[in-house]
Amino acid sequence: MNTGFVVGERGVFVFACDLPDYDRRIEAIRSVAGGKPIRFIANGHHAGDDTTCNDLFAEQGAIVVGSRELARQLLPYCPKRVQSELKQDRVKREYLEGKKVEMAMPAITFDDRITLELGSHVVELISLGKTHTPDTTIAWLPKEKILFAADSRHGGTGLPRAVSEVGDGASNGRRRPAF
Repeated sequence: MNTGFVVGERGVFVFACDLPDYDRRIEAIRSVAGGKPIRFIANGHHAGDDTTCNDLFAEQGAIVVGSRELARQLLPYCPKRVQSELKQDRVKREYLEGKKVEMAMPAITFDDRITLELGSHVVELISLGKTHTPDTTIAWLPKEKILFAADSRHGGTGLPRAVSEVGDGASNGRRRPAF
């Protein structure tokens, strides 16, 4: 799994977060963000190792951003994952109990790609479609040439497709409206 966060002038972008890592992740963000809000959270795919923190970040005002396919996959998956996490008893129960699946769902969806503006940084979310799941998304910072590859290395074609999508860092004229 490939996760991380980016602190920009206008806030923080979080890419993927597994619930057992939430406390450590939020502490790391707060230690470097200088009080800036978490503006966006996006996921590499619908599986719990990427999405189980969505509702916790959304409760703090973050906007969940994801492909339409991620939303389609996540809706039936999310309640099952919550039940599994509760049975395993690996995380704080208050992180799971009483949560509504709608809070974990993308509030902004896209088909191919979308650009998120953080002021000093630009993050391009690019839907690869099917790699090892049907909803793989990568996050690309073109200026910095940083790629959050998610699980694109699984399924054979994902990582080569991710690299071809970002190419030399140009968005190939396919840039979408910014948020």
